[in-house]
Amino acid sequence: MPNTQDKYVSPYAPAADQVAAVQRHVPLSVEQRAAAAALLEEFIAAAARQGITANDLAISSSLPDVCIDAVLAAEFRTTRA
Repeated sequence: MPNTQDKYVSPYAPAADQVAAVQRHVPLSVEQRAAAAALLEEFIAAAARQGITANDLAISSSLPDVCIDAVLAAEFRTTRA
């Protein structure tokens, strides 16, 4: 799903702020955004355990998008089962 990111959000910003900055053509529910933010926090924590910081994450600006996509894909899969 195409998206636009209207404003820059630091990779050091809270996960919820990073997810909120992602604008989708289809509205996301509060629950979907919360799930994506929780997943992003897990990704950041896993990277930190490997000694990777936000500065090291060259793709950090796309991680919020990836988390939203994963949440939506999981919801689609479970509703189709």
